[in-house]
Amino acid sequence: MNECQKSLTKEIIKRLDYTNLLGINSALRLGSLRASFFASELLKFKQQFPHEVIIGRKGEFYESVGFDACVLVEYGGVNPLSGVKIDTIPKAGCPLANLRQTLDELTGHGFSVCIVEVAEGPGIDRQKKTRIKGGHATPGCPYVVGLAKANLDLDIPDPVPVIGIAKSASGYKLISVVEILRTVSVEDQLTEEALVSKLRARSCQNLFLHRTLKVSPGPTETVSCKEFGEGGVLWAEIKGKHFEWYENDPVSELLSGVRELYDVSEEEEFRTTVIPPGGRPLPLYVGTALKAGVLPNQGVPSLVKVLLPTDVSRLCTGYLRDLLLNPPPHGVAAQIQKAVRLMSNITCSIPSFTCVSAAKLVKLIGAKEANHIEFSCLKNMAEDVLLMDADSQLAEILSLLWNPLACPQGFESVVSNSWTTADFCWIDWLTFLLPQVTLRMK
Repeated sequence: MNECQKSLTKEIIKRLDYTNLLGINSALRLGSLRASFFASELLKFKQQFPHEVIIGRKGEFYESVGFDACVLVEYGGVNPLSGVKIDTIPKAGCPLANLRQTLDELTGHGFSVCIVEVAEGPGIDRQKKTRIKGGHATPGCPYVVGLAKANLDLDIPDPVPVIGIAKSASGYKLISVVEILRTVSVEDQLTEEALVSKLRARSCQNLFLHRTLKVSPGPTETVSCKEFGEGGVLWAEIKGKHFEWYENDPVSELLSGVRELYDVSEEEEFRTTVIPPGGRPLPLYVGTALKAGVLPNQGVPSLVKVLLPTDVSRLCTGYLRDLLLNPPPHGVAAQIQKAVRLMSNITCSIPSFTCVSAAKLVKLIGAKEANHIEFSCLKNMAEDVLLMDADSQLAEILSLLWNPLACPQGFESVVSNSWTTADFCWIDWLTFLLPQVTLRMK
């Protein structure tokens, strides 16, 4: 609240009460926290998700109260619903049609939002509204409820991971947890420069530092991340960010924190990928990456944008940037080089693969909100794979691309370097089924 700068926000902040999580002053109008009142319903969800902005459905509007109303006014581009009346609790919101725009504004500033909907359907008492959690919107995962009924191709940004950093005798360990994909990536034996390069190249939803980054445990403990000496480069990178300390096992404890943060049950399985540290070239130094334009640097043109066409998708630019910052193992690099050489010498055309974010497909299908546009993309990609396998010139390229795919995704245990008959039977079934699903949805 102290960081808010808008005059309207400063006015409604004066009406906050810091004795509860919502900041509601029960002495003001609409501030009753008794059961079944709107503010009390939102307070229940705020207690469950204290780190998120709570916005609830109320008629044809979505509204927030208290602290969350101040956040909406300051960062969401909306005005207070109660104006500057001094006898009413802070309220802010947006019409139903503007919900996605407001959520984009909030997530663009780094906030996570919990959307509270009104339960509908048979058996629901219309006299007494029942409010349920509709979903979450985060910087890497927008709100998708209702998208299946819309003829809209929603642009879902790259997933933003929760990152944990630990230290051992062999170097630094970077743990990345992507909730939307249910994946855990573990990179060990990193140098300080390599760790900072990875942090600089990606954003994170939350940053957790393991207790192994501290030395001299006890009441007078000091932090090994300091301004000078070992840890100085890392400290310069993280000192301006919000982070939390955690203990016990670096991987399992971070995963438990993610489950609590995103309300993920213990039954939900996360796939763990351990990226082997050896057998690959050393990563670029931070200074080298900045001067070469691999990492964003003011006054230096982006090397990736120079190398690739202007209309290429961000999935391609991100993949090439990762290759430059963190070169793959020598065997994988050799397969990429061989595939590129084959592509330059073939006489047939290569399918124009539609680049679709895996996070987008997982989110929409998992939420049962995928519309006919997404199913059409799946069908087109399956047909492109079948086309490559049927062509003698493209089949070898297809087989060479398996290892570059499996290396960062942890698919070694479920895929092999050669296609089987069962694989293509499954793809044939997919291309047969998807047009029927798309037709029914239309």
